[in-house]
Amino acid sequence: MSNATLTAPNATATTLVLNSHRRARRTIANVLRDAWRRDQVTPEQRSLLRPRHLLLVGPTGSGKTTLLRTMFAASDQPFLRVSASGWLRSGEDAPSAESLVATLVNQAHAQSEDASDVSLGAAVLWIDDVQTLVVDDDDDHASAARTLQRELVRLLDETSFSTPVGVIATDELLVVLSGTTNSGKPPELLPDLGARMVAQIMLEPLGDVDLVTLLREPLLPFCARYVALGAADGVTLSFDDEALEELAAIANELNARHDDMGAHRLAGLLDRVVEPHLPTALDDDDVTPHVEDASNSANDDSDGTSDANTDAATVIITAAMVDERLADLLEDDDLDGAIL
Repeated sequence: MSNATLTAPNATATTLVLNSHRRARRTIANVLRDAWRRDQVTPEQRSLLRPRHLLLVGPTGSGKTTLLRTMFAASDQPFLRVSASGWLRSGEDAPSAESLVATLVNQAHAQSEDASDVSLGAAVLWIDDVQTLVVDDDDDHASAARTLQRELVRLLDETSFSTPVGVIATDELLVVLSGTTNSGKPPELLPDLGARMVAQIMLEPLGDVDLVTLLREPLLPFCARYVALGAADGVTLSFDDEALEELAAIANELNARHDDMGAHRLAGLLDRVVEPHLPTALDDDDVTPHVEDASNSANDDSDGTSDANTDAATVIITAAMVDERLADLLEDDDLDGAIL
């Protein structure tokens, strides 16, 4: 499984909390806390506290990956993330339950200084793109998709598996399935698998407030990406609050009018807004950002002040700049090729 990587706990430092994720966060936190609860009860009770396996689905760009990474980072549980679509595209046979466990163990060994102390314990197996396992009978991947689902049922039902390093107990292993659905309903997995996903969460599309939160997050590649790009060229780039609110509002308007890309639409809009204010390798004679034009276009405030800082090494992105750069997208009924 070349697309599998075990991530140590607390590998992601972001503490991002989105409005529309609050109920989901509570459910996930409760599921993750079960590992601690098992250690607080008697051995007899412990056998009753098998992990509550989790299914998390939502529309494109609703923050599924960010939510899970944030929650796993706040816990003490390492997780292995694999892509179901990667397996199907590879053309390889679907992995068996034994090979899934062996991969978890091998990754844990690779990250441990003392391999003899490695055990799965309360690790998390996170399988993304689970919607790709729901295919028609005549699909080329139908057999592999059904086989993988059946192997996952085995993984959830059995408590130990033989691997090259010995018999590994999996009674504390938590399985998380995540995927995209734009129908408002969870994917139609095999009934045996769906029934074993005790905790099920359906995320809603992100609202304007959530998009602004994402734009402000310093550990996500939205505004922070362009601040870093500007810094590389000696440009101090920042965004005022109104600019972020306008970006979010335009993103959601475009999502409502065209294919709903969720938060993914922000990247294309940001690039379109910021690009004129960064130097390029073609500017041999003048590599300063295009601040003068931008400030002139945003110079119509009633108090006579400029919306943009006119220092050539400082650019403040304003709502007026956002509107100017994105106005044509709002007027265009066909966005094919306009947003990457």
